[in-house]
Amino acid sequence: MHELSVTQSLFDLTLREAEKAGAQRVAGLEVRVGALTGIVPDSVAFYFDLLGKGTIAEGAALRFEKVMPVARCRACGAET
Repeated sequence: MHELSVTQSLFDLTLREAEKAGAQRVAGLEVRVGALTGIVPDSVAFYFDLLGKGTIAEGAALRFEKVMPVARCRACGAET
């Protein structure tokens, strides 16, 4: 259920940035989601659609990219 709070933050940020840019409409977003976050993209899209009703973000398409974690050794700098 944490998707609702994550989506609310994403939505608020979207509207702030759209306002700063003078946008009249938000057509879509590209959202990067960490593979270990447990976030369900379909839930985020559902909540974003609900929050967007009657705003400039209504009907915005969300495209999700899963980001795999990277670990870096402090001693040698190797990544895995």
